[in-house]
Order: sequence, then structure tokens, then C-alpha cells
Amino acid sequence: MPESLDFRRTEHSIRRWILLFSLVSLLLVAILSSTLFLRETYSRFEEEKHWIRQSHMESQQSMLQERVDNAVQVISKHREQAQARLGETVRERVDQAYTVAHALYQRYHGTISDEELQQMIVEALRAMSWREGDSYIWINRYDLQSVLLPRNPGQEGQSLADITDPSGNYVVRQQARTAREEGSGFNVDAFFKPEDPETFHAQISYVRDLGLWDWYIGSAEFLDRFRDELQQEILLTLAELRYGDNYIFIDTVDGHAILMNGELQDPPRYSWELEDAQGTKILQEQLRVARENPEGGFLSYVWHEKSLGRDMPHLSFVRLIPDWDWKIGTGAYLTDIEQFIAYREADLWKRTWLNIMTIGAVVLLIISAATLLAIFTNRRIRDLFGAMGQQIDTYHGQLRRMNCELEERVAEETRRCMEQERLLIQQTKMAEMGNMIGLIAHQWTQPLNALSLHMQDIEDQSQMGSVGAQAVSEHVESCNRLIAHMSDTVNSFKNYFKPDLHPVEFDLKQTLESAAAILKPRLRQSEILLQLPERSATLHGYHNEFKQVILNLFSNACDALEERRKAQGPFQASITVTLTQQSGLVQVEFRDNGIGIPAHVREGIFSPYCSTKGEAGMGIGLHMSRRIIEEKFHGHLILGSATEGACFCIEIPVERPVS
Repeated sequence: MPESLDFRRTEHSIRRWILLFSLVSLLLVAILSSTLFLRETYSRFEEEKHWIRQSHMESQQSMLQERVDNAVQVISKHREQAQARLGETVRERVDQAYTVAHALYQRYHGTISDEELQQMIVEALRAMSWREGDSYIWINRYDLQSVLLPRNPGQEGQSLADITDPSGNYVVRQQARTAREEGSGFNVDAFFKPEDPETFHAQISYVRDLGLWDWYIGSAEFLDRFRDELQQEILLTLAELRYGDNYIFIDTVDGHAILMNGELQDPPRYSWELEDAQGTKILQEQLRVARENPEGGFLSYVWHEKSLGRDMPHLSFVRLIPDWDWKIGTGAYLTDIEQFIAYREADLWKRTWLNIMTIGAVVLLIISAATLLAIFTNRRIRDLFGAMGQQIDTYHGQLRRMNCELEERVAEETRRCMEQERLLIQQTKMAEMGNMIGLIAHQWTQPLNALSLHMQDIEDQSQMGSVGAQAVSEHVESCNRLIAHMSDTVNSFKNYFKPDLHPVEFDLKQTLESAAAILKPRLRQSEILLQLPERSATLHGYHNEFKQVILNLFSNACDALEERRKAQGPFQASITVTLTQQSGLVQVEFRDNGIGIPAHVREGIFSPYCSTKGEAGMGIGLHMSRRIIEEKFHGHLILGSATEGACFCIEIPVERPVS
């Protein structure tokens, strides 16, 4: 059978796709897993490299800073110790002069005059000098007059009160204050040298109250000569510091190297223009970093190591010793970390490829197992599809028989529905004909009475012998008019029931007036006020069918009004028809103030055999009216809302073609 062949082809296609999908899926999973593994491994290694570099850099920075800080501490310690030794030396000199002065005073006091004794002490102390006369003993009075000034005897006897250093400090006044208030003490101040009276030089001075004649004595040591010796001592100490292949270097701020590669540079080596492999001026950049960072800063550059014949990354830490115009620092090569990272990277890729090969082997095993499983599954599917094919063939035969039976039942039900529809239409027509016959009878009542009166009048005149030709002619003319009126009534109802074969254009207002004319006797008898719209509209469709709908709505409204008057008594009954046209839609609304429609009937008001009149109504008028509007005019007949009575609305599109 064709269905079985299609089923078999589908079966083979599904089996092939299952096998292919399984293998492709496993292969894609393997490739994706390997890719993700490689990506994750590479990402972790990049993070690890960054962490290693950062950690190593932080470690190197901490180490270099610690080395430089230690060197600065060494310098500070040496300076403190040397300055203490220098101060002790100056103090010993002053104490020695003090002892000499008092020894002379004890020996000669009372034997010679005070002027002679003072001169003896001055001359004795004048001979006390050191460092080729740069350091000596001086004597001043507390009124700041010089008594002894060996390097400048011309100022002896003159006031030294106004001598100030470059910072504006009164040097002699401060020394006198220290001797008077403390008895003795040190001052770090500045004073000029005899050979250069215009320039002040830093010095450490010690003064002591002599206790004789309102005098105090003192001595000092210029720090520049002391600093040269101290710097030489410190350079020798720092030259001994070694940190593997690294060392402490010291340059002056004007670009002279004084300690480099662990060796003193004598004379200092000018290196201001020294460049690294990338053209960076090393000393200038180090000085900039040191000035921008008072506590020290780092500088990275690439140094060409001649012994190795290659460029090597280098990191240095430098800081300033401002009062000496020194730049001190140290550095270290960063090649160790790069070698370590290269080793880790090679090891990582080795382990990664090993893992990939392992994954590949596992994937091959899984693919083999999956292939066997797919073959087994294919066999099971083949057996399953074979059984299903047999069942499908059986079910297909049963379904074909059921379809035939169903088609016969549908045809039978359709025939029955059409028969019921025909009976329903026939009932509707019979009911409308009954209504029309009643209306014809009502319309003929008055003309028939008039004809009867004319005939009676002719008979009476004939019996009396007074029948004239003129009278007979008048009676005949009147009877003819009554008969013509009755004929017109019959023709109107005959046209009403005559079905339209083709749609025509008709005036909606005239149609409403024509339907109202048919019901005029009933409206007059029931005292119902009918209000028709003043405006009109043109529709294209089946005129008589539309008139049937209007007549049915008018008739239902009359029934509702008469029922209310019967139940509630007299009232002004009215039927109002409004017509509106907008957005290509014509709306005709029929509103009455009759008994209204009960709530339980509203939902099924358009269903067949649903009536508000009980046994007196057939319940097919609104159903047929709705079908005419929907099928013949493609419109809608709906039940509107009303506070009193009932409201029905017809909506018909103007441009919509009719059936």
C-alpha cells in the first residue's frame, strides 16, 4: 500500500538520522569540551601569569625599597654618630679652654690687675686652634662685644649683636642666650669664614659660661669639612653592601655618579645623558621620580647587559638626600620571573596536550559505545516500526470505513437540517400570510361597508322609483373607486410576498414609509405614535426581504405596546425609528416603550422558536430577520440596551456586496 511505503521510508530516514545525530552530537560535545577546556586553561594561565608578575613585582619593589631604606638608615646613623663625635670634640675643646682660663685666674688673681689677667687669659686661649686655624676658641661678653676672635682680630672689642645668617637668625645673640640661660649648650647655626666673609657656612657650635667678668667662651666646627669626611666614610661603608649581583648606587643631582657597581668613582663620573636600550635617559628619569616622590619611587627601564650580550628589563628604586644633593638607589633585573613564567607555560602546554589526548581517547571510547548503542537502538526501532506499520494498516482500514459512515451521517443530517430550514421558512411565510390576510381583511372592512351602503341606497331608490341615470352613474363611480382601493391593497401585499431575483438600489426612508403604510390601520386602531427619520440613505440589496425585516420589527413592537396597555392600562405608545450613517455603515434603530424583553430571554432572542409572547408567538420572526440581514446584506441585527421597552438595531455596510 502507498501508506505503508511512506511509513517504511520514514522509518529508514528516522533510523539514519538517529545514528547520524548521535555521532555528530558526541563529536560536537568533544570539540566543544576541548575548546572550553583550552580556553579555560589559557584564561587561568593568563591570570596566573598576571598574578605571578604582580606578586614578583611587588616583592621586588618591597625588597628594593627596603634595601634603599636600610642604606638611608645607615647614612642617618653615621651622620648622627659623626655629628655626636664632632659635638663631643668641640665640647672638649671648650672645656679645655675653660680649664686653662680658670687655672690662670686661680694662679694670678690678686697678684696682677684684672686687665693684665684678662689679657693673659685671652692670649692663652688665642693660641688654641685646630684644622689649620678654621676651628678656634672665642670669647664674647654678654653685651655681645667680642673679646677674642682669633681669625678676625679686627672685630675684637666690637659688637657682634647684628650678625645674622641667611635665614635671618641672630647667631651671636642665640649663642649668648644659650650660655646665660643653660650654662652651656650646642647650637647648629651658620657663620662666615675669614677668607670668605660674604658667605655663611653651616657649623655646630658649643658655648659655656666662663663665670668671670660677664664672659662666655665657645668654639665651633664647620660642617662642610666635616661633611666631606663623613660622606667619604659613608661611601666606603655603602660600597661594601652587596645583594647578589645588585648594589647601592649614588649620584649627584647634577648627573655625576659617585658610587656605581659597588665602586667609588674618583673623580665622579658624569652620566647625565646615560640611556637605556629604548632611549630613556636613566639618571634624568630617576631624578624626576625621586623628586616627585619624597619617600622614594620606582622606575622601570631596559638595560643592555654587555656581559650577557642582551637587553634585560630592570627595576630601580631611588630617593633623594636633599641636604647633600644625593640621589641614592638600587635595582634588580626582572629576567628571573620571565624565565619562571616561560617554564610554567611550557609545562602547562605539555600537561594540556596530555589532557586533550586523554579526552580524545575517552571520546573515542564513548563514540564506540554510542555507535553500538545506536545500532542496537536502530534494530529495536526497526522492530517497533514494523509492528506499528501493521497496526497503522489495520487502523487505516478502520478509519476509511468510519469516514465513509461519517460522510453518510453528515449527508443525512445536512438533508434533515435543510428540510427543517425549509419547514421553518414555510412556517414563517404562512404566519406572515396570516398576518397579511388579517391586515387585508381590516383594510377591506371600510370599503366593503361603503359598497354595501351604495348597493342598499340603489335598492332603496329603485323600490321608490326614483333611480335616475345620474344617481346610478355617481354610485357606480364611487363603487369603482372603492374597488380600485381594495385592488391596490391586494397588489401591495402581493408585491410584498414576491421574492426579489436580483439586488436593486432602494431608498431606505421610502421603504420605512411603505412598511408603515401596511400597518397604518393597526397603528391607528392601537393609538401608536410612529416617528420615522427625516433623513434617508440608499442601500443596494434585496428590497422585499429588507421590507419583511422592517415589517416584522414593527409588528413585534406593536405586540409589545398592546401587551403593555393590556397589562398596565392606557399610556402613550410610541415607536421611534432613527437612521445614522458614518464610517461606511448605515444604522437603523427601532425603539419602543412597550413591555420590554425579560432578562432570561435576551440571550436567546434570535434563536429559533424563542418568543416573548408565550404560546401566542412562533419564535421564528427575529431568527429569520437576522438571517436575512446577515446573509443577504452582510450586516448585523442586534438587541440594544434600553431603559424602557426594547431596542433593535440594524447595521449594514454601504459598500459591502450582497449575497
